[in-house]
Amino acid sequence: MPIACLLPKQVNLLASSGGHSTGSRERNSRRVSVNIGVIVIDLITNGQCWIELDLFPGTQAVNVYAFEQLRIFLSTPFNIKMCRFCFSVKPPFHSFFIICRNKMQQNSNCAICSYPLARGNCRIVGKRGISTLITQSKRVEDKKWLDWEKKEKLDCHEKCRLSYSVSGTYTQHFALNAPNNNVVAARDEVPDFHYADNCFICGLSIIKDAKTKICTDTQKETRDNLIAMGKERNDSLGISVVERLENISCLIRVQGRYHRTCMSHFNAYGLKTNIDDLNWSRIDSLLEPVWQVLEEDKNVIHYLSKLVELVDDDSIDRRTLAGHIKKRYGEEVECSIMGGKDIRYEPSNQFVSHLSSDYPPHFSFFIEHFLLIADEEEDKKAKSVKRDMISQCILSFIQPRTFLSTLHLSIGTLILRKTGSKYIINLLHALGVCTSYYNIELYEASTIVNPPRFIIEKPFVQFVFDNTDHNVRTLDGRETFHCLGGIQVYTPEHEITQCGSVEKLTEMPSANILAKQEQIPIFPYVEPPKEGLKLIEFIDTNLLTMVDMPLFPPTYSTYLWAKYVDPENVPAWRGFMELFSENESFQRSGVQCQQFINEVPSSLTTIYTSIMHAKSETRKCGQKTTILTYDLPLYMKCRDIIAKLMLPDVFVRLGGFHMLMSFLGAIGIIMGGSGLESIWELAYASESIKKMMDGHNYSRAVRAHILKFKALGIVICVSIEEKGEIKGVIASLMRVWQKNPLKLGDSDSDKDLKKMSDLFYTKLKQLKNNDPTAKLWVQYIEAVLFVLRFIEAERLGNWDLHPITLVKLLQHIRDSVLP
Repeated sequence: MPIACLLPKQVNLLASSGGHSTGSRERNSRRVSVNIGVIVIDLITNGQCWIELDLFPGTQAVNVYAFEQLRIFLSTPFNIKMCRFCFSVKPPFHSFFIICRNKMQQNSNCAICSYPLARGNCRIVGKRGISTLITQSKRVEDKKWLDWEKKEKLDCHEKCRLSYSVSGTYTQHFALNAPNNNVVAARDEVPDFHYADNCFICGLSIIKDAKTKICTDTQKETRDNLIAMGKERNDSLGISVVERLENISCLIRVQGRYHRTCMSHFNAYGLKTNIDDLNWSRIDSLLEPVWQVLEEDKNVIHYLSKLVELVDDDSIDRRTLAGHIKKRYGEEVECSIMGGKDIRYEPSNQFVSHLSSDYPPHFSFFIEHFLLIADEEEDKKAKSVKRDMISQCILSFIQPRTFLSTLHLSIGTLILRKTGSKYIINLLHALGVCTSYYNIELYEASTIVNPPRFIIEKPFVQFVFDNTDHNVRTLDGRETFHCLGGIQVYTPEHEITQCGSVEKLTEMPSANILAKQEQIPIFPYVEPPKEGLKLIEFIDTNLLTMVDMPLFPPTYSTYLWAKYVDPENVPAWRGFMELFSENESFQRSGVQCQQFINEVPSSLTTIYTSIMHAKSETRKCGQKTTILTYDLPLYMKCRDIIAKLMLPDVFVRLGGFHMLMSFLGAIGIIMGGSGLESIWELAYASESIKKMMDGHNYSRAVRAHILKFKALGIVICVSIEEKGEIKGVIASLMRVWQKNPLKLGDSDSDKDLKKMSDLFYTKLKQLKNNDPTAKLWVQYIEAVLFVLRFIEAERLGNWDLHPITLVKLLQHIRDSVLP
């Protein structure tokens, strides 16, 4: 129910009634202008009330005074304590909205400064606080404690309570912009210079940030000391400081504030002055205790932090003292200031690039002579890793708090990625090999909260998305967390460079904070599904312009002949191909992880979100077409979305790994019942044979097919070799190959290798025409050969070879499903 309050008659008011919020007020209230001293207070829930006071713009000078009178008026009869208010301009009115708390306040004046409580934030002091105030009152002997000792509660300004509790003084709140006949302002109360907002030394505004240290004066004698020093300087800065301080009686009463650097420069060097302009005799006498300690113990290392404690002046810090020591003793004393903790991590690509350049010169000299590193360049390069490891261990031991070894951080991160064991990390940290588990986690959290910036030129970029499974409960494997994860692949790698360092966090953030960083926005997909696979057009492969390549190249026949002759040190197929393709030109790609999409991976919304995210990132790289790679189930759904939304600039492909899995399954279907499973059971468990035949157990299936391919090739080589001519050629070739192995280009031009390849291919044709069983196994050899050539095309980026093998793979998949 509204409560009517009479106000002073000289105040022109607008009475209004309304709801509990400004929005409902403006919609539902009926505003009537009256020229009386009445205001309506609307009580609302939880002991609060709304007060609205509207004044004409013409009464701007009276507004603040009227508002002040309103606060004083409400505090006495209704015991309403003001909480906060806001001021908004709404032509033609100026509106004050006051939120009040209905808490009883017995006195209208502050118990400390005796000024109205309405002039600042108020505080009710209990018994414990009263005891502190009484102690301070007895110390300063102002007899205020006589009025407080029998009271259980006191009402006072928050600023008065803080000032009085610390120093026994209080801030007198000067009147707001309107005159108050009952209060006479003292000289300190309305100063021309705003001491609380500006530094009283440099005169500039106080801006609080992480790099600017701001101090509030709490000592009475500071004013007198600064005035004396300003007169002693007798320069423009000293005169300005003297003029500002002579107008006040106490810096504490006006809440005087200053920049710490300004105070240090003013006392020691002076702001924008030279050290030679200072009165050295005064500083020399001030630092007399320091001179005594240095001259008594000349062969002892002294710490500046300990020497500063001997000086009875807060303006003398470590750097200032170091300057005075250098001026007095010159080269007789070597004075250095050690840096604090690093606040940033170096870019990850520079973690171990310049370790030795960061060492102090004397430390590098000590390490080289201590380890007796030779001057030969090869010897230095071979031992540089061990030298850097020992150096980093020594520095970490000497400076455990301030030095964080990037080499130790790299080693710890790598071991954690490989093992995932916190115990191993902490054990190696105790031995001094790597950093602690906490530092590794803090580094990872820092890169999430403050990710590094990357400069991307114009690379070729593509995206790969797949299911991500995380076992939250590792004991029973249940409640697995599923989402969609992705990577961004750039080619070439050097087109992307990390720019700048990563800011370190001071403490480990919570999981909620980390989860909110760099989230991918969800794009809901509400369109009905459409069968996108039906829109795929199959064209005649004979119309494609493809480079003619032999079915059985010399490289693969050489591998089979080498396994037949079986000389020493012939590697398996993987190592054999690595040596053959060692000099092939290629561009290394860079991989960056993308944020997880926290939705069901198989959902159309999740897949559509990944498409939109990939399009956005592709545009940033200056590339028009977005290339996406999925596994088979997600590929089919992505085709449906693209067909429905008609996205011509999005190209989706089935990953080579998943395509090869399908092809291995096709081989298993064709070779079912041929006895291949029985042969594999000699080397593999019978339960895993079925998954290998289906192509799901990819690594085992590829290795088993290569072993069978090699075994059949050796049998064919035995049937070809009758006179032993080829065996001698292969033995001679392998002896040369150990020191100077052939390359892919050389194998096509070598006559002996080409002859052996032709013999092998001719034998395959003969066997193919013998009987159906032989034809089946020759067809199997060709299928495995296509698998190996497809892997070669994928790993080497051989575009000419890729479409040829892809056509052959599709033909085999077609044959496996046809009746």
